[in-house]
Amino acid sequence: MAEAALALCCPVCLDMPRNPVTIPCGHSYCMSCITGCWDHEDQKGIYSCPQCRQIFCPRPALTKNTMLADLAEKLKNMMPEATLRYAEPNDVPCDVCTGRKYKAVKSCLVCVVSFCELHLKPHCVSAAYEGHKLVTASSAIKEMICSTHKKPLEVYCQTDKEFACLLCVLEEHRGHEVVSAATERQAKQKEIEEMQGNSKKRIKRRESELTEITTSVETIRKFLLHRLIVVGRLSGGLADRTTVGVHFERLNVSVQRSRPGEEVTGVLLLYPEHALNVIECSTEALLSVLQDLRHMEENLHSGAAEADSSSLTRSGLILEPRILLVSHDLHSRLFQQWSYKLLSESDGCRTVVSEDQSSEELVRETLRQVLQLGRHLFNAAEQMTGSKVIPDEVLRAAADVIPPQAAVCGLVQMEALLSPARYLSTYHSPLHQLLDSGNSSSLSA
Repeated sequence: MAEAALALCCPVCLDMPRNPVTIPCGHSYCMSCITGCWDHEDQKGIYSCPQCRQIFCPRPALTKNTMLADLAEKLKNMMPEATLRYAEPNDVPCDVCTGRKYKAVKSCLVCVVSFCELHLKPHCVSAAYEGHKLVTASSAIKEMICSTHKKPLEVYCQTDKEFACLLCVLEEHRGHEVVSAATERQAKQKEIEEMQGNSKKRIKRRESELTEITTSVETIRKFLLHRLIVVGRLSGGLADRTTVGVHFERLNVSVQRSRPGEEVTGVLLLYPEHALNVIECSTEALLSVLQDLRHMEENLHSGAAEADSSSLTRSGLILEPRILLVSHDLHSRLFQQWSYKLLSESDGCRTVVSEDQSSEELVRETLRQVLQLGRHLFNAAEQMTGSKVIPDEVLRAAADVIPPQAAVCGLVQMEALLSPARYLSTYHSPLHQLLDSGNSSSLSA
């Protein structure tokens, strides 16, 4: 049967013919194999038989050889497919084949030889090989044989933890605990499967824990409390300073609506010519505020601040914004709500700004006053009654802690303080580096 299959093999693919055809010279091929060969010869216009090299012109028409197809189908049903395949680099080759070797299908532990289907036939039909033990073809066949007695290693000694042949059991392993090699292999396979199962469970558990940690970190990062203090100059063309308060109030509301659970608190002080804005919020809300300030700054440089009033309302509210402070990872809020107040020229004048005062002293004194103002507003929360506009009587008692407009003007003129645009371009994401490097910083160029 194997010889018949070998004779029927396609000379091109060396396999049982699929959709066989017979060309004029009498040789037969798979339809796809001969078609592929002739497709490469189309440019020459001369076609040849890959086996005998007989030339045909024009290209012969191909018709299925029904008889050959039926015969090949019967042989396929009588013997395994891949029976006479040539050995690939990773296959076990037949030890009996000469020249190009076929793929081995079985190894004999008695002969210590691997056989292809063709050369295995004697082991299957001859009584002389009846006692030979056939196993799946293996390149390690010699390792399955006892080096002392040249017998198959059919026993496993549990005492010495090694495989042995039957003669070894009667000699070196006499009286030891032994089981068949097959039993030991099954036990080891079961043990390996259990270890793999446990490993998969541990990996899955670790992945789940990692996912939870990642989620927790993202949640923490998202809701970390930050404080931003920005100073700036109000546009000279601004008719009503209330417009600035309304703008930031709408921005806060928009942030809170788009991110449920977030809260924005702080205070906006609107002097006749300047503004001081304190914002306490989460990471994403802080980013929104910084981007809004940068938008104002960019529109100022592009000339939008000098455009019509509607454009001014959208983007020219605060000019030359400067970041006085960004604090991260705060434990608690200084302000219970966000509110704003229109200040007069006299508000904050109880604090005198000296011309000899250094930049560091000016920043430090302003931050101290903002801190005290926050404590005052926190204690006066009941008087605020949820209003976004701070009542006069609330600030009247805090006159000593309101930073004077002169101080704010001096801060705006300090080149050492970053603008929102420079801040975002420097850190790319406003909290990308600072969250990992420090809790509070007065930013400088």
